[in-house]
Amino acid sequence: MTPQAVAEWLIANPDFFDRHPETLLELRIPAPARGDTIPLIERQVLALKDQARQLNVAMARLMAYGESNGNIVAQAHRLAVGLLAARRVEDIIAAVRRSLEDDFQLRGWAIRLWHPKAEAFGLHAAPLPLAERTVAAPYVGHYLSQQAMDWLPGHHVWQSFGLAVLKTADGEPFGALVLASEDEQRFATDMETLLLADIAELIATALTRELDRA
Repeated sequence: MTPQAVAEWLIANPDFFDRHPETLLELRIPAPARGDTIPLIERQVLALKDQARQLNVAMARLMAYGESNGNIVAQAHRLAVGLLAARRVEDIIAAVRRSLEDDFQLRGWAIRLWHPKAEAFGLHAAPLPLAERTVAAPYVGHYLSQQAMDWLPGHHVWQSFGLAVLKTADGEPFGALVLASEDEQRFATDMETLLLADIAELIATALTRELDRA
């Protein structure tokens, strides 16, 4: 009889140990990390303790994740309030600076626009390459075109990047938000980009409002 067959038979006959209780006392199985054997009941206790430890670790991670999410929601809310209160393009850029540098602790960032009115505000740039300005969702990873790299502050060794295209309400690209970090994991390729998309949409909405008034 194979070990699999024994296991299947015991699962199918749960009353076996009720009918043969002495077997429980006689059974001895390998002890984890000890090199000897222990009674089955002691092994079950160890397994339950290990499961409890794993649950505690998972719970701690969930609590930390929830706290982190709460902070992110508060940070995004402060940015939204700042953008709503802005009455000039300069105020919008100042609100973005406060959010990215103070709340998100990010020093590498830039906003550039190929909007016809952008030059008056020192934000004008040539359109990004087609592959970058037509992406449906924000990009995160370890590569950025040289054009976008040139927008970033110098004297840093940027290791990871985020790029979100700024679009009008009609979906027409008119600029981009570029983020950079010296931490190669800050904008890892498996990072969720929904928050970055929301931030870009908030900034784009505020900018188009004020640019249209200019």
